[in-house]
Amino acid sequence: GSFGVVWEAQELLAGAAQVGKSKGPTVALKCSKPTNKQMLEACMLEAEVLRSLAAALPSKADCLKRVPQYLAHCVVGDVLPGAAASAMTSREVRSEVFVAMTKLEGRPLDQWLYGVDENRLKTVDVSQVLKGPFPGAAFGTRTLAGACRVVVQLLSQMSSVFMPLSGIAYHRDISAHNFLIRDGADDVQFALLDFGLAVRASSWHQDFQSRNISGDPRYFTPAAWMLIVYGHKYLQAHPDSSFLGQYKSRLDHFSFGLLCLEVLFGLWHVPDAEAAAKLATPGEAPKDAIEPAQALGKVRNAWHGVWQDAMRFFQMFHAKGFAATREALARSQAVSKYADKLRTLCTELRGAAELCKGSEGGAAVAAVLEVL
Repeated sequence: GSFGVVWEAQELLAGAAQVGKSKGPTVALKCSKPTNKQMLEACMLEAEVLRSLAAALPSKADCLKRVPQYLAHCVVGDVLPGAAASAMTSREVRSEVFVAMTKLEGRPLDQWLYGVDENRLKTVDVSQVLKGPFPGAAFGTRTLAGACRVVVQLLSQMSSVFMPLSGIAYHRDISAHNFLIRDGADDVQFALLDFGLAVRASSWHQDFQSRNISGDPRYFTPAAWMLIVYGHKYLQAHPDSSFLGQYKSRLDHFSFGLLCLEVLFGLWHVPDAEAAAKLATPGEAPKDAIEPAQALGKVRNAWHGVWQDAMRFFQMFHAKGFAATREALARSQAVSKYADKLRTLCTELRGAAELCKGSEGGAAVAAVLEVL
């Protein structure tokens, strides 16, 4: 990662006579080498967040498997004496931060879904990300009901983590590469990793004005893009105050919702054109089947519009850098168009949910669409 390296390690129990004997459980050891005061504080905050979250989660609860459990941390070295915080340079920090936590099992969610990692997605054709194929991956392998079941498990499992976390910190990097998945025969299990970009929830409503925007650009809120392109004064003066409110208090909610939609529409194997046309032809199917199918098609199209923009922003950001991306977005009005596409998606989700409620077997689908 940007801060350091995570190693797999094994705890040696007290009284071990030789290395390799009396071993304890396998753990993850994150070793970070911050180069300035802000990075050092971020590394220390990650340990603090993990420790606070462990204390907030119910003991022996299922949610303990959803995030790494804090074990210990230490700092080797220190900031050089006499260095003023306002005048810090990269040469004035000589520290290494070690955080020990439980090691979680699973496969990165993006690799499971697409069969490729985040770096490959930086260059893959956007149309392939929307429609596939990704041979050997989970993409396009579920019915709509099956895709909904996976999303329900993702939502229900992680809600037990996000509820206590919201009073402690905002993760700020909710993305497919920071989730692990274990895909079993009967169910799937999810876990959330990497709290290295977390910020304190108690002070974020003020800190957002001065803190760098971090995370995966695919999951940025519209407000984050407004901050990048126009600055915090523009966002604070925006006539739609919900953008600012979302960024100040629902930062992780937005990213997680987008992730759930990515999983839903990535997994869903849409019937081929001939079958879809037959379903939508009057006389070939009952009205209560045609209308939900058409509505779901509109939702999928709206999602493709949103995710296409998000992927293009993501690829531009990594190919051209921060400054060039900001200039390009400012010239094109792409941020406003992206926000409009999100509004359309929300409208189509609500409409499809209402129609699915009254269709045969549609209640479960409607419930997922309403939440998202």
